Amino acid sequence: MELGKFPDMVKKIQKEVIIYSMISVFFHQSGYLFLFFLVPLQSVRNKKGFPALLQACVIVISVVFFASIARTSGIPLAGTRIVIILSEIFMPLVLLTGLLYINYDWPENPRMLKKILIVTAGAFIAAIPALLIFNSGAFVNFYKNQIALAMELLNRTFSEHQSVEVSEITEILKSIDVETVYAALKKTVMRSYLFSYFIMLSGSWWFGSSGYKEGRWRSSFKPASFYLPELLVWPLIAALLVVVISFKISTGFIGDLGWNVLLIMVTLYGFRGLGIIQGMMTSFNLPASLRVLIIFSIMLFLMQPGLNYIILIGLPGLGVSEIWINYNRK
Repeated sequence: MELGKFPDMVKKIQKEVIIYSMISVFFHQSGYLFLFFLVPLQSVRNKKGFPALLQACVIVISVVFFASIARTSGIPLAGTRIVIILSEIFMPLVLLTGLLYINYDWPENPRMLKKILIVTAGAFIAAIPALLIFNSGAFVNFYKNQIALAMELLNRTFSEHQSVEVSEITEILKSIDVETVYAALKKTVMRSYLFSYFIMLSGSWWFGSSGYKEGRWRSSFKPASFYLPELLVWPLIAALLVVVISFKISTGFIGDLGWNVLLIMVTLYGFRGLGIIQGMMTSFNLPASLRVLIIFSIMLFLMQPGLNYIILIGLPGLGVSEIWINYNRK
């Protein structure tokens, strides 16, 4: 696409682009469907091309921005209001930028995996100045107040019911303070920010690019043909080492980064392990019913506490083993 032509294209916003943009905004604002708000935009890209995607992204971030302004109109302090608005548009803005990057027709057509890893690294760089906002007193105090209100509402709700079980829950809630909840939330976000970004972006690309075509489900991602460069094993080893050390000593920001990298690498090698299993099933010419049973069993194990470790460790381990074992040849 020639970006120089974009101003003229803005004048020709198609009705379908606006409809998909509004669906994306609805998903984002609903909260429950936030994880899917990029999917309609990816569908626009596949149907109408990159210019339509660019138009849709501009519409979505504009609506989200003005919605945030309207939602924070009741905050009296201008400084606090600005900080909250910036914090609310940060994640959608970074995600939309990543979506535009991976869908642009770059020279030499690099692999989608490479493009997603590049924008994930970009999300890490963007988060460094953003930490100034999220660590500011205005942001911290505002969200601590929100947590306090939520905890008070829970206490009131449970205190209205008289039973042994409810009274135990009420006592537990009373023993938890705002600082503990905020610290736990912050720790969770710091350890999963890049991983969440990676999952949302790659998942939206896959789901938005797949669908039923000619009466058959067509997937944009096929684990059997998915492969990883051998060099990626080093980030996996380094991240695993950092995480193990973090159990013994405080590693701070490096430990949080190690958790994010480890989760991403384990996910990638897990998909590679799944691809190896699919390749084996094809090589042995297993019947379709048995293949479905094997995949269903893997999903069932994932949902069982304790047993899920077999899959969470086994699949990535199988993917890593390809460094030494040529499964295609076997």
